[in-house]
Amino acid sequence: MKKRLIIIPSCLIGIILISVLIKISCYPTLQQRLMSHQVSTETYEDLIGTKVALYFGHGMDGHSALAIGRALQWMGCHVEVINADGIKRGFINSYDILACPGGESNPDPWGELGLEGKSKIQEFIKSGGGYIGICLGALYACESCDFWGVHLAGKELYLDLFPGVAYCGQEEISPQGVWPLMTWLNVPNEMHPITSSMPKRLKIVYYPSSPYFRVNENAKVAVVATYEISGNPAMVAFEYGKGRVFLSGPHPEIEVDSDRDGSDRFNDLEDEGSEWPLLLAVVRWLTQK
Repeated sequence: MKKRLIIIPSCLIGIILISVLIKISCYPTLQQRLMSHQVSTETYEDLIGTKVALYFGHGMDGHSALAIGRALQWMGCHVEVINADGIKRGFINSYDILACPGGESNPDPWGELGLEGKSKIQEFIKSGGGYIGICLGALYACESCDFWGVHLAGKELYLDLFPGVAYCGQEEISPQGVWPLMTWLNVPNEMHPITSSMPKRLKIVYYPSSPYFRVNENAKVAVVATYEISGNPAMVAFEYGKGRVFLSGPHPEIEVDSDRDGSDRFNDLEDEGSEWPLLLAVVRWLTQK
């Protein structure tokens, strides 16, 4: 049997390519979204030239990632999105900070990083880099996690930066599975550089599975803020080798009363003001050693 040769007219090929390009343009990448909308920036000379790698991989939340990126752009940082392959190839070594947003704990977003990615991140921070972890990005930085009473084992899943355990689930604040809400934080450590200019209370976006932190005994970790209802640590800061780490269970990157974070997902919530100045203090602490 003879095979038929199918010839597709060049004009049809052009139409197909154009349709594909249009379809792709309807779903811009995170980097494109960051570059397409320039947030009005403040002038912070001490942060000029600060380069941030924003990790965005399997299971990461686009709303959280875009909001972190826009907050960093607002303070004058240069932000570039990095994936797991870029981390494993050592590209983060050309940056000052690695930022990891929130996301879904199931499916596991860290499988594509693996032990090789974990090692690259650890060495980056030990050598003087900074790390910002929000919600799942904070959970990933711990030694292990307890998810609503179920211990999630597997040392390869965690960065082992934070000397302690992340606990997801606080019934006294919110039952599992409800829509994100606002909750109050208390600021007990006013002497820390991050909190020196902060109010004593913050109202912030909280996911039902946003973690809190249990610090190992005698570990040198500063508790930046606690959940007002439970008293559990909500934000922590500490040194790791020559580098520094900031972890937050709730979401200071989300602006519920403004569209400058790039998301309208939380417009039905009520805020008491922006938490971006808190993130500004965090970035200053991470970079000014």
